[in-house]
Amino acid sequence: MCVNLKIFNCTKWFFVKYIFLFLWILSLFLVFCKSYKFYYDEPEYERLKKIVGHGLCISRATAPVLYFLVAISILPVCRTFNQIIHCILRRISTFCLTFYLENIKVLHMTFSIGLVLVSVIHAVAHTINAKNFVQFYDWQHLDLNWARGTNDSYLRLIFATPTGFSGCFMLFALIVMWISSTRPIRHYYYNCYLALHHLFMLMVLVLLYFHSLGNIIKFQTNVDLPCAHDVNATDETCHNKEQFSSGEHRGWIWPTIGLFIYLADAFVRFIKRNANDVVLHNMQKFPGKAVFLRLGLNKSKMNIRPGQYILLQCLNISSLEWHPFTVTKVPTKTDHTFTLLIATRGDWTMELYGKMSSRLCFQKHQTIKTYHKRPPLKFLVDGPFPSPLESIFQHKITLCVAGGVGITPFISVLNDLLYKLRKEPSRIHLTWVVTHVEQILWFSSIFEQLMEKLWQQNAPDRLDIQLYVTKNFNAQKIAKIFHQESSFVKSRIHSGRPNWCSLFSYLDFLYQKQEVAVFSSGPKSLNAEIQKMCHEKNKLGYNYWFLHQGFH
Repeated sequence: MCVNLKIFNCTKWFFVKYIFLFLWILSLFLVFCKSYKFYYDEPEYERLKKIVGHGLCISRATAPVLYFLVAISILPVCRTFNQIIHCILRRISTFCLTFYLENIKVLHMTFSIGLVLVSVIHAVAHTINAKNFVQFYDWQHLDLNWARGTNDSYLRLIFATPTGFSGCFMLFALIVMWISSTRPIRHYYYNCYLALHHLFMLMVLVLLYFHSLGNIIKFQTNVDLPCAHDVNATDETCHNKEQFSSGEHRGWIWPTIGLFIYLADAFVRFIKRNANDVVLHNMQKFPGKAVFLRLGLNKSKMNIRPGQYILLQCLNISSLEWHPFTVTKVPTKTDHTFTLLIATRGDWTMELYGKMSSRLCFQKHQTIKTYHKRPPLKFLVDGPFPSPLESIFQHKITLCVAGGVGITPFISVLNDLLYKLRKEPSRIHLTWVVTHVEQILWFSSIFEQLMEKLWQQNAPDRLDIQLYVTKNFNAQKIAKIFHQESSFVKSRIHSGRPNWCSLFSYLDFLYQKQEVAVFSSGPKSLNAEIQKMCHEKNKLGYNYWFLHQGFH
């Protein structure tokens, strides 16, 4: 039974990660040791061990580890599987749910790195085996040999046989997938990374079927006959001729499981994407080159919870690219639409911004729908998908830190508080850091409306908002942009970056050692800085619980 979330803080969460990693490595090591001992002790493989030595044990012991890693590394990236896990864990334990959601990407990286490292060990062992098959060719047992003779080339065995060629290509594919997954390549060549990842993953799963067709590992089938198990026996001393077989191959089971999971996930998501047409109800151009979209389904409504995100595809731009965006306003009983705010930070978003601008004319921040005989923008939506920030309603005291467009998951929470009655969280401290003051206009009206509602409920201290502008701060410009109706927002705008030490010291004084849930959404450097502050405070006996938003 999973433990309760509230008895854990950042430091203990960090400790749990290392426990999980240790248990994971230990389990793989035990599988390796068990297989190694089997091939080392069994008399059926004595003849083969006389040729290849310990390379047999190492290559065969890494095989079950590889098969298992291939299958399980696919699970964290299968969004349908993650939705099922989310539904299960949500009913069992909040801690297990948030731990899983926080570490989906880490799990996939851990499994994948382990897969590459074990594959290298497996390849090196088989390379040594190939050389030994040539060097120690057994002329008395021709069926046992992989090579054709002592004049054969071990390079032919490695590159020109079904087992060797498929193994080399799979190792190459895994290394390319690993390199293409590094942050710089993902950032600058995302489409290339995505295409290589999916294409090579399918190739690896398919080539695993052909990898065992060479039947290079054979065992003696009549080892129980007199002297048949003696590796030093010859035809003159023993009349029971040894017989060898590669046995029944079961290696196809694991790649089949992995391939089935991958294809089933792709099929389910394809059906869900195309079950309903996405209707574009409204689109607007926001200050700071941002796009506002109000979307809905023509036949039903999407069940989205605050904090969740969807994958969006614009068919007018590309029929292959999918991009994640947090929903800023979820559907309700009376309004089945949902909204997105998309900041232009790459080629795809810039192209979307340009296509939208060409279809609309703008006049003093008011949208005038004037379509210039252009085909309407068509979208497909996949999701919604769970996020760790969904748990915000299970905490009494929260600190929400956002950087730039990272404010969107918290806006969905504020919108939910605006239209629903929620007891939790009872206190929300929201700190939003932007580069330009115009970005605050994205959601200034929501801040004003929610504060007005809280004043009417005699609970204005439930929400504390602090806004920071890091570039081109101008008091006169702010006074001009935020007129008298936005006095609340205008009074919360500060210049520069927040002093995190002062902020956390204020929370220490305000709440003593009560649990404070810290949610961070923004650049990686911001998340790391906030996590470090929580870790340092927890060392002093405070109780900060850190969660961050990340797309998986």
